[in-house]
Formats: sequence, structure tokens, C-alpha cells
Amino acid sequence: MGLYLKVKESGKKYWIYRYQVNKRRRDMSFGPYPIISLVDARDLAHEAYRKRRNRIDPLEEKVNERNKDPISITFDIAVDQFLLSKQVGWKSEKHAQQWHNTLKTYCSPLIGRKLLRDINKEDIIKCLKPIWLIKVETANRVRGRLEAILDWAAVNGYCSGGNPAKLKGNLEHLPPVRPKGGPKHHKSMPYKDLPSFWQDLDASSGFGTFALRFLILTACRTSEVLEASWEEFDENLSSWTIPAHRMKAGKEHRVPLTAPASEIIGELCKLKAHNYVFPS
Repeated sequence: MGLYLKVKESGKKYWIYRYQVNKRRRDMSFGPYPIISLVDARDLAHEAYRKRRNRIDPLEEKVNERNKDPISITFDIAVDQFLLSKQVGWKSEKHAQQWHNTLKTYCSPLIGRKLLRDINKEDIIKCLKPIWLIKVETANRVRGRLEAILDWAAVNGYCSGGNPAKLKGNLEHLPPVRPKGGPKHHKSMPYKDLPSFWQDLDASSGFGTFALRFLILTACRTSEVLEASWEEFDENLSSWTIPAHRMKAGKEHRVPLTAPASEIIGELCKLKAHNYVFPS
């Protein structure tokens, strides 16, 4: 029938009705379980299936019904509703929290109480200008998130017209003009300094030291190392498999361990008192 119960890492459960239109998958949310019972979810799924048999897209129909009576909401309310509508598809609570924090920090004080239909290009510039030059990556993310929310708002009938947060042909020449050049990354340690640094690490103790040594040997991300759990390692401690939900690309990643890396895990195994390998 296409009815699924999606369970997030946090334990929250949502009913999803999955179907295809023109060979493209569509997911229609019926709401959280147990607020929506199995019986109710089945009834909703049968109704959606009946509409599809009559060549009606149930998700498109839902959007059109909303647009018949256009209303508007404030930016802050829109942020909360947008994040709620997207949480089923996002792979972690952390991702949603990052969206929430940046928008509440850089936009809410300026446009939080403004109706979406009244937000214009000048409002977007007002949010971005203070960080446009000094926090380039953050400014790019805020702009993209503003564009996504205003696109969502237009689909749901909360505003109309062009998207004032769009970059191309709109904000790409936002003054002041950024200096040319790519992003500046943190400098890496000169390779000739690594042996002495490694000796200093060997002379230290603690889970932080173990984690840093293991990170250097595996060249993995900090979060991938710090959140490693024992079930991710094979019984010989020769291989580490990071599950898809912990990878930035969303794909499982297998890391063959060198002898020094296996030795670190073996030492920690003797102290095992927690599901995390590097508890701290």
C-alpha cells in the first residue's frame, strides 16, 4: 500500500505514505505515531490510494487546498513550521538545530515578527550585511536557508512573487563586494613536526589523547571518531565500519585499521565501561 512507519534516531515515529509520480518518489506525511494510530494511518493511506487511482496526486491536492485560502505567518513561526515539515527527511537532530540557531541568531532579531508576505530584498540584505564579509561561510548558509524557507512559504500559500533571498540575478552583487579568492582553511601541521608531536601525545594520557592519536592514524572527521561505539569494530579490532547515519555523505564507510590504530582500540577495550570508545 505504501504506508511506512519511519523511526528517527531520537525515537520519534512518523507515518509516511510513499508513492511515485512520473517515476519520481514522493513522501506524504500523515503525522506522528501514536497521535495518529495505525487504524487512522491505514484509512489515510487507503484514501490517498483511491485518489491516485482517480489520477489525483494527493500531495499536490493538499498543497492546492492550502493555496485556495492564502494566509500569512511571521518569519519566526515559518522557521518552526519549516523545520517541523523537514525533520522526517533529515538524518540528524543536529542538522535541524544548526538551521534553527543560525536563523534565530542572524534573522529573528530583525525580521522575526514580520509577516512572510511583507519580507523583501531589503530585509534579506539587512540580515546578511553584518556577516557578509566577516563570516562568509555562515552568511552563505543563512542566505541559502532563507531562500529555502521562502520557497516553502510560497508553495504553502504564505507569500507570493519572486524569492527575495535568491542569489542569481538578485543578491550575487550584494555590496560590499567580497574580495576575490577562495575560502581560507586552517593551516595543517608541517609534516616534519609530526614525529615530535606524536612523542608528546605518547607521553600524555586520557581519552582525549587516545582520540587524537586515533584520528591522526585514520584521517577521519572529529565527530566520526568521538562518537565511535564498540559495535562498529570487528572482533579482531582490524576494521572500523562507520554507519551511514554518522557520515556526512550518508553512506557507510569502512576503515581498515593499521597495527598502531588497532593497538589504541585494544588498550581502550581493557578499560571498556561505556558504549562509546572515547567516553569523556
